[in-house]
This record gives sequence, structure tokens and C-alpha cells, in this order.
Amino acid sequence: MRWVIYHFVFLIVLGTSGMLNAGPGPLLPDYESEAKIVYRGLCDRGRINYTTYWKQGGYILEVAASEAKDNFYMLKRYVGENEGWHERYFVRSQDSKTLTELAHEEWDEKVIQLNLSYFNKLHDVESACSNALVM
Repeated sequence: MRWVIYHFVFLIVLGTSGMLNAGPGPLLPDYESEAKIVYRGLCDRGRINYTTYWKQGGYILEVAASEAKDNFYMLKRYVGENEGWHERYFVRSQDSKTLTELAHEEWDEKVIQLNLSYFNKLHDVESACSNALVM
């Protein structure tokens, strides 16, 4: 019984000291300084500009910026052979500069509202987007 109480108190102390809590960290990696740009492209004559970043052994991130609306981020990390790819989706409002994580379906809906060509490009459907290999 003493052993259980000791470990319970130990976990409470760790939890309150912050060692168990990862805490709020950045939602996106520091892609501008640590990753390589692989592709740059645009859709509908520049209404959407996108850049694809890649960090070996880390992630693939596509950042799409529109002329007048939100910026969109699609982050993919390879977790492992059994787990496959882990994807996260974010939107940054140009008005508030707040980064918000969205469910895939909600993110897709916002992308469709923003630009159907960009949505089609993301889903490998014919689109009015172009890209250039930068790497």
C-alpha cells in the first residue's frame, strides 16, 4: 500500500511541476529555417500561392496563401510502417493571425470555399494550378 501511495504522490508532484505536461508548444515546426522548399506553385493566375516544404526524416508541409483570405497549412509526418502518415490541418486568419487546427473535413470545406482549383490540386484532380520543382 505504501508503494502505491508513494507512486501516486510522485505522479502528482511531476504533474504539478510541469514535467508530465508537454505544455503549449508551437503547432507548426520552424519550417522556414529547418526545411527545404521542394515545390512552389500558384492557382488561378496567382490567386493562391503555395509552397511545399520538406524536412528529411521529419515532415512535409504545404503552405497556401491567398490574396485576401486565410493561409492554409497541411502538415504530414511519417509515423512508421504500421501507423503510416499522420496529418494535421491548420488555418491562419490574416485578420487575427491566430493559427487554428481543424479536422480534415472542415479544412477541406474551407479550401473549397477559398479556391476549387487548389482543392483539386490537393486531391490529384485536374486543376488550374501550376508548380515548379525547386529542389
